[in-house]
Amino acid sequence: MKMLAVAVAAAVSLSGFLVTEVSTSYYEYPLNPSVQGHKKHTSHRQIIAKSNFGSCDDYIKNWNDWGSGFSAKLVAKEENEETIDSWKITFELDQEVKQLDSWEAVVEKAAGSNKKFAVTNNAWNGPTAADTERAVSIQGTYDPKQTAPKLRYITLANGNQVVCGASRPLPQTPEVTEVTESDEGVAQDEEEPEAVDATPVTPTPTQEPISQSKPGDRGVFVQWPKRVMGLYILLADDSECKTESACFDSTAEWDPQLYEWQQEGSNVLFFTFIHPGTMDVPPAFEKLARSRGSGKPGAVPKDTVIMFAIGGYAYSIKPNPWHWLESKEAAEKMAEKVAKWPELYGIDGIDLDLEEGAGAHRKAGMNMVHFIKKLRTLAPKLIVSQPVYGYPQVEAESYVINESWDVDGNNKGVADSIGLMVYEGTQALNYVKNYNRGGDQWEGFPIKVNAPSNTILLGAKGSSTYGTIETLAKAAVDKDLLGIMVWYSSVKNGFQYAVTWDAQGSESSQKGYNRAMEIFKSENAKFKSTYSITPYNDISGEDEDDMNNKKHHSVGYVLGKRPWNDW
Repeated sequence: MKMLAVAVAAAVSLSGFLVTEVSTSYYEYPLNPSVQGHKKHTSHRQIIAKSNFGSCDDYIKNWNDWGSGFSAKLVAKEENEETIDSWKITFELDQEVKQLDSWEAVVEKAAGSNKKFAVTNNAWNGPTAADTERAVSIQGTYDPKQTAPKLRYITLANGNQVVCGASRPLPQTPEVTEVTESDEGVAQDEEEPEAVDATPVTPTPTQEPISQSKPGDRGVFVQWPKRVMGLYILLADDSECKTESACFDSTAEWDPQLYEWQQEGSNVLFFTFIHPGTMDVPPAFEKLARSRGSGKPGAVPKDTVIMFAIGGYAYSIKPNPWHWLESKEAAEKMAEKVAKWPELYGIDGIDLDLEEGAGAHRKAGMNMVHFIKKLRTLAPKLIVSQPVYGYPQVEAESYVINESWDVDGNNKGVADSIGLMVYEGTQALNYVKNYNRGGDQWEGFPIKVNAPSNTILLGAKGSSTYGTIETLAKAAVDKDLLGIMVWYSSVKNGFQYAVTWDAQGSESSQKGYNRAMEIFKSENAKFKSTYSITPYNDISGEDEDDMNNKKHHSVGYVLGKRPWNDW
């Protein structure tokens, strides 16, 4: 929906929304969020002018501000320019910022300045065709006591410099709500739950007849825990193949191993990412999955849930569309392939990370539901998780959510859980209501249903501080939320994206995830399934050559009777 500002400077006041500027131009409602990573986005429930930088308007796709931070999407190359193999933009802000980064690019700060930055492409998004626009998303934080930063100038990939000007008048000061500060640079003892000023609403008993949403109803070999402490771990990325000895693409053979803190500080592992163009399971996925319960160094613990994540941000931009979401027949055919994964690889579920790009079409959502429903008939215990942005704006994601629950919170047999891809500080708590009470929002809101609170995962940045993680874990228990999902952590022998996001690089974060497991432990103890696992090399006298046979049932597991606990 679009709206037209009818006054040069008009005061706009909507409860719960942040309005920064109004002009005579069209602006979007709500504005798309910024890209936060190779996978994730953070959304902000706002209405803002499309930009407010005069001559730079044509080079700013969006600009969101929430009082202590901002996100933006800047044009690096215009659509009518020649093909390029790489790109770089530079710009200057009029205010200093605490931090500025991008998951789509490498950000460099000018020496001695917190205003001037250079942004350079990653390997996967450098080449850009002549008929294609290239834009890059950035996000930053600043002192909430200062004025929100704006662009002074931007230098594009072609070398042209555009000087920005404040050509638009400012509106009257609006009421600002739903503002929380990032946890960057905040001491652990300063982080308190009270800092979150828009707490999620737990459904009333009449909205929680969730008999079909109990965690023990899903999980092929290991149950979906009542409280999840989940880590997205990096195992495969087709853009990460720099040399033969440092190649981590979808076909690379290497030896991934968990760190000890990952074995102790999680009960769910999301293996990332399976390429939706092929839907082939990378060798690294198979190797690490096979290790579960073996007790070998770096192995997956026997009680840890294994989820294969499909897609991600980069794989939603290209390929677009996903070929198996083009028709019901193609979707159901792919479901037949995926239904074999538990037997072939010993997994418990899948994570459907269909984002903007391939996820922008309603047809993709409709066929994803066909895919899931067919999968349910073939592998009924398989867990299906659906990541979403804080504000729901990817049409396919919203369609899946709306087909998964009803307004009374009853599960309709499609997705099992919702993961909020909001990672700064404790901000994920602000967006629970968009899904927990989606059916109670304003007319036209994309989510039409009320998903039970215990199906919703809170997002956390990998390098979040101990205090932030503890706050999220306690909130999950207090508000009866499903738990926490973390983007991201690297593993032994593997690769990284932005180091500042990696949980492996922060001792405080690692202790925080162990603390979350302690908080969740008492509730999870009674929700485990019982099964037996014979060590990998001692299975009924079968040798390792036989175990390498992809047709071997459950890839090295001998499963005893697995009674599913009820409660």
